Amino acid sequence: MGKTDIRVRPARPSDSRDLWLWRNDPLTRAMSKQSEEVSWEGHETWLERTLADPAKALFIGEIDGQSIGMCRFDLDRDKGQCEVSINLNPTRRGQGLATGLLAAGLGACEPERHLVFVAQIRHTNMASRKCFAKNGFMLEAETADFGRYTLSR
Repeated sequence: MGKTDIRVRPARPSDSRDLWLWRNDPLTRAMSKQSEEVSWEGHETWLERTLADPAKALFIGEIDGQSIGMCRFDLDRDKGQCEVSINLNPTRRGQGLATGLLAAGLGACEPERHLVFVAQIRHTNMASRKCFAKNGFMLEAETADFGRYTLSR
């Protein structure tokens, strides 16, 4: 199974438990803007709203039918940008899959023209910084804890 075998599909309600477990993983929480644990009820409400919102696209990455992670796009038409977030299944980290997952997600997200993709990445998250850089994102601005990476299409 190669890294290029990553396929993405739209998330569905049956992905809820995986998404919740991945989101509450300690490393995921440490690297997130919001590091608190998410309750099951809060997660279910979030997922229902996300799946119903036409300005959001949530994809599940798979290799041979096995879920390896998620890629989310939150469109803000007024700003002409789309915030990007990825999260790997913790059991699939360290296998070089994030770059391909992000590439597949970007390929599946068919945005309007002249859209800027934006990712807020913690300075200490070297894996994400490399993943986004390999997909063409450039560091645009920094705060004490995060870098703002952008990709224009």
